[in-house]
Amino acid sequence: MKLLVVREVASIMRVSTEHIRRLIRTGHLPAFKVGRRGGYRIREEDLSKYIDDVSRCEPPSPGVVGGTHDGD
Repeated sequence: MKLLVVREVASIMRVSTEHIRRLIRTGHLPAFKVGRRGGYRIREEDLSKYIDDVSRCEPPSPGVVGGTHDGD
């Protein structure tokens, strides 16, 4: 089991460290704190699962609102 710090996860995902912390705070990305300063650690397998889950969510097609086509 490999543990990653917030900075590493942000680099992998090419987002800000604050975005990663927000995902952790809202429960979207599992993590735990270690040490007195409370730095987060993310399991590599949890990050992989998060990325897989997010990649399965496809945005709606252009022109589709609420399951119907615009103008229909």
